[in-house]
Amino acid sequence: MAVSSRVIRTPDQRLRVFVSSTLQEVAAERQAARQAIERLRLAPVMFELGARPHPPKDLYRAYLEQSHIFIGIYWQRYGWVAPDMDISGLEDEWRLSGDRPKLVYIKSPAPDREPRLKDLIDQIRNDDNVSYKPFTSAEELRDLIENDLMVMLTERFEMSESAEAATVPLPVLPRSNLPVLASRFIGREAELAELKRLLAETRLVTLIGPGGVGKTRLSLQVAHGVLPDFADGVWFIELAALTDAALVPQTIAAVLNVRESADRPLITTLIDYLRDKRALLILDNCEHVIEACARITTALLQACPNLRIFASSRELLGTADEVAFAVPTLGVPDVNRLPALADLTQVEAVRLFVERAHSAQPNFTINERNAAAIAQICQRLDGIPLAIELAAARVKVLSAEQIAARLDDSFRLLTGGSRDALPRQQTLRALIDWSYSLLAPAERTLFDRLAVFAGGWSLEAAEAIGAGGEIDAFDVLDLLMRLVDKSLVIKEETLGEARYRMLNTVGQYALEKLRESGEEPATRSKHFDFFVTLVESAKPHLLAADQAISLNRLEVDHDNLRSALEWTIRSKSQSALRLAGALGRFWDIRSYFVEGRRLLDHSLALRQDAPPLWQALALRWAGFLAARQGDYAYARVLLDDSLTLSRGLNDQAGIARSLNFLGYTAFSQGAFDRAEEFLQEGLEIFRSLRDESGLASTLNHLGSVAWLRGDAATARRHFEESLALRRKIGDEIGVGKSLYSLGGVAESLGDYDAARRYLEESLTLTRAMGDRKLVAYTLAGLGEVAVEQGDLAAAQTYHAQGLAAARELSDKVGIAYALEGLGSDACVMGDCEAARRYYAESLNIRSDIGDKEGVTACLQGFAQTAALQHLPHLALRLLAATAALRRQIGVSLLAGEQADFDQRVAALRSQLDQAAFDAEWAIGSALTFDEAAACALEPLTK
Repeated sequence: MAVSSRVIRTPDQRLRVFVSSTLQEVAAERQAARQAIERLRLAPVMFELGARPHPPKDLYRAYLEQSHIFIGIYWQRYGWVAPDMDISGLEDEWRLSGDRPKLVYIKSPAPDREPRLKDLIDQIRNDDNVSYKPFTSAEELRDLIENDLMVMLTERFEMSESAEAATVPLPVLPRSNLPVLASRFIGREAELAELKRLLAETRLVTLIGPGGVGKTRLSLQVAHGVLPDFADGVWFIELAALTDAALVPQTIAAVLNVRESADRPLITTLIDYLRDKRALLILDNCEHVIEACARITTALLQACPNLRIFASSRELLGTADEVAFAVPTLGVPDVNRLPALADLTQVEAVRLFVERAHSAQPNFTINERNAAAIAQICQRLDGIPLAIELAAARVKVLSAEQIAARLDDSFRLLTGGSRDALPRQQTLRALIDWSYSLLAPAERTLFDRLAVFAGGWSLEAAEAIGAGGEIDAFDVLDLLMRLVDKSLVIKEETLGEARYRMLNTVGQYALEKLRESGEEPATRSKHFDFFVTLVESAKPHLLAADQAISLNRLEVDHDNLRSALEWTIRSKSQSALRLAGALGRFWDIRSYFVEGRRLLDHSLALRQDAPPLWQALALRWAGFLAARQGDYAYARVLLDDSLTLSRGLNDQAGIARSLNFLGYTAFSQGAFDRAEEFLQEGLEIFRSLRDESGLASTLNHLGSVAWLRGDAATARRHFEESLALRRKIGDEIGVGKSLYSLGGVAESLGDYDAARRYLEESLTLTRAMGDRKLVAYTLAGLGEVAVEQGDLAAAQTYHAQGLAAARELSDKVGIAYALEGLGSDACVMGDCEAARRYYAESLNIRSDIGDKEGVTACLQGFAQTAALQHLPHLALRLLAATAALRRQIGVSLLAGEQADFDQRVAALRSQLDQAAFDAEWAIGSALTFDEAAACALEPLTK
């Protein structure tokens, strides 16, 4: 087919930028290049697959001939070589680019770069007339292209065309005084897009936010992007240095080069100058001259229809047509659940830290070793850009780990900002000092007092703690709103309620001011009083129909509860026992076992001469949480003390609850007779008190005793009675526990469909209510059902999820339980070595915590692996040991479990003669717990 001789025109005839690259491998980068070019109102010229009707070679050559600037983007592929060519179209485009201005960008890393592309890149690097830069992401490339093209345009060069084309002058950019952006802008794509939209739709946009959040940098980035839209200029007006508000008009006039006339007001002269101009003014740092800025913006916008104004301030100007844009802090990682390194490096705050740290120390990189420390830095600094940049500058003398460790003294650490920054922006302290100096006396007092809050607070809490002296409770709302307006306090909505908080850095500053005022002890005391009352009023609701509301209310103030308790402990106050005991049920339901035990232990160290009721309650919950983690010996000591105190007080409810917890501890250790004694005594007391919650809990524990003894019918009757009571009172967490228990009974009886229904309903409830321990157990239970139904993949998933959940809680019993499930899965799959590893870890845990019934379960697992490895003597010895040890502690297998056990013994009997069978059975039956464990764990020999 003959080649067309027609002239092929590019899509439009503006200044044209030709983009050369392979297509699919850098698709995202090509899109980024297009965006950068179009932002400057230039025309991107890009060959695309399927562009017709012209042959590809003719098309890209014609487009290139009509273009003014050449951009090359290269990564790993050299590109396709056509049959009539000895080089690829990529290299052909480079050779044909001639003397056009060239910008070349090379993506790294490129471990699989093709040899011919390496040769081409070497040629480019050896060309002194070519600008080439490395990049790593599409976002970085977009910024590089936009900035590099802008530099070219500001030089106002003109390109020489071939003899067939006319000379096309480059457009002259509008005048402006925008400062050159020395560092690369990181993230905030959504904010940039939204601000550009707002600027197109409204005439006054005010960026508000705390000091250091990046209001100025964001406004400048937007300004550079919209520069071509304003024929009469974009003008940056810095107001921070002003000490006299009357000088605002003069400062604007000086930037615009408008001369003041002696016979007319300056504002009139400014209006006359700007009346017909399409311009953008950026009024930066308005907070200390807020009223003057409000007056002049109102006057200018009313008289100048084509004028737009960007303002940045700690608070709004308060004019009629103002649109507020709250500048958020940068996104920060969750330090408790760090993502993979590749994902962590995409978090905005982390990207900023790494970028600025690399600028300060070129060999700095983020890696697996320092990733957690960098995440901690970003989180502790609230994603405040200035604070992160100041911290990153310290990598010249400190490692990331050292910086993270020193952040408790952040105001001294975060110094030494850029020399060209305003003095108040060179240290974090100076920045907040600036805001604090603008507060009225009452605002300062409330600001200081709010420092005692941790994690946020409600209006009710602010009124209780903030009032006093010159501040009435009625005044707190107005003062709080003023602090919000000045960006020193952040207002949010949680659980349908307005809540407030300070950034960590601001809160640290406020705490210093509170300590300087001498008010900290009194304010802390009011803080404690408020939150202990909150917890005690919530206690009756934690096992009632509205328990979810009460639990969430305590959860949202968990940081405050922790802070109040830790302060009383540090103060050696016996009041710590009161709050710690009141928090016990919350800690249990939400599985804060480690934290709860630690704080209860510290509180109990102060128990001497404390009210016996406080002591008994704290001892009871300390004992129960210890039992929940499998620390049974310590639990028994604490619970015995609690029971003794409650009997001495004749506190019937306290006696019954201590007995209930002692029963739980006893049956968890396999002491079923003792457990039943405790539980039956407690049951009678709960009946006399008509305490349905206590009855339900005790019945469920009695059901567990019956189940472990092999009496499935009695167990199910107790569990069903418990479930009915819990449904009646609306205790959904209790409902989840009873459903879990019923699921276990159904599974043991072979009714797997019913078991799955019970367990899945339990899992849904417990996840919704936040009982993470029961979530772990229910997952393990679903794993057992999946094994019985032959779904090994699902079983492994459930058991692995259960193990992860238990490890997160440091729940020893839950960890052991999940490990046994994984061991059973491995046995079914024939992976005996993996099974032995799982059982060994579980056995060690069970032995450490004195869980004798759990030890027997592990021994039976080891017996199964021995049988699969053709070691019948060892398998039989371990089965004999489990049978004897179960009789010793009074544990019976359920019917289905006993049938399975008998079948295994029979299989081994068929492999051994009678004498060998009798000998091994006798040896195993005589083993103690420790001897049986040692036998299971020793290396295998046939």
